[in-house]
Order: sequence, then C-alpha cells, then structure tokens
Amino acid sequence: REGVVKAAVVAKDGQERLLAVLGPGSLIGELSLFDDQPRSATISTLKPCKLLHLSKGSFFRLADANPQVYREALKILTRRLRQTNDSVVAQGTVTVAGRVARAFVSLAQGLGEGRANGTILLPNKITQNDIAGMAGVARENASRAINDLLRDGILTTMATAIQARALRRTFGDFEAVAGIDLDVPAGQIYGFLGPNGAGKSTTVKMLCTLLGITSGSATVAGLDVDTQADEIRLR
Repeated sequence: REGVVKAAVVAKDGQERLLAVLGPGSLIGELSLFDDQPRSATISTLKPCKLLHLSKGSFFRLADANPQVYREALKILTRRLRQTNDSVVAQGTVTVAGRVARAFVSLAQGLGEGRANGTILLPNKITQNDIAGMAGVARENASRAINDLLRDGILTTMATAIQARALRRTFGDFEAVAGIDLDVPAGQIYGFLGPNGAGKSTTVKMLCTLLGITSGSATVAGLDVDTQADEIRLR
C-alpha cells in the first residue's frame, strides 16, 4: 500500500544482485502462491512500508468469490514476464550503457523523488553492484557506463553531501559545539582537526543522528538530521 521494497538474490560469489524495485500496488510472492515452489528471491524494504498480507487460503477464497482478482493477478504476472523478456532481448541487442540507463530508469520509477527543477533524485543507497545486477553486466562495465552517463550529463551526483548552518550543541551550561557552518561536497573525504574538547566527536554524532542538535540545522544527503533521522540511519 505504501513504501518501496527490493527483490534480490545472492549470487554464487556471495554478492547480492538486485532484481527489481517494487512500489505501491505490487504483488509480492505471487510465484510461490501459484506454483507452490520455494521463493525465488528475497524481499527487503527500502522505505517504511504498509503491506496487506493474505495467506494462500485467504487469497484463493477471495479470488474464487471475485474472479476479477484473478484477472488483475494475471496482468501483474504478464507485466513481469514482459519485463523479463525485455531484459533477455536487451542482453543481445542493447549496449551496456543502454542497459545501465534502463536500470536507472527502473530505479527512478520505484524510488525516485521528483524535484522542482525537473530532475529525479534517488535518495536510497544504490551500489554499482546493484546496477550491474539489474543490467546484467559486470561491475567494471557498469562503472564505465555510469561514468559515461555522468560525463554526458544524463546522470548527476549531489553537489553537497553534508551541509550545516549554525549547528550548535550544549550540555547544560557547557557549549560543546558553537554554531558551525559546513559544506561538504559529495565524493570528498572530509575530516576534523583540533584539540581534545573542540567538539569534533560531538559534531560527527549530530551528523550521524546519534546525538540531537540544540539549535541550527544540518542535512546529510539532502535529509534533515532533526526530522529525518530514521531515513538517514537507513542509508
């Protein structure tokens, strides 16, 4: 009903391979429902979800009483089959860059957040292994294709990974962090230098949402540390 989940399998090399991203209205576990075979993939949540659970018996009682349910289930299965066929065809007819682009489109449809400037943000952590698994290519090839898409301006990364304004933390009358400003670009390694008691650890804990802020504001990957702490921890 709400949220986003991912379907993944563990390959022979022990790495997780992302198969699909599913949003509201998706049917999960439908293959085992109809063929009585073990599950073919593992489902994990990517966003907080509200799910409707039906046992096998309940589903078939409902469907027998309302045949339209079978039609809707067949539509879902047919759509999945078409997607599988498209993926198989793409293996031999679409370039690596094209398959990687298709993987991003699929992720954008399931996870994307539209922005005012017309772009789509993927706020959840997606690895090159995930993209490679969805595209059916080696990770090294996926990495090269992603770099090409970045160079061509089709993909972009967030300009600022961490931002803080007048960030402050007190413990009683003691001021541990005295209103700092930060702008940390995405993709850069950033560190704090200073004597003991300068507030380095306290600042890091606030940015990691392990410690509340007294005043000011901060965002990590576009998420507010004060109001979106749970989402930051999921990242």
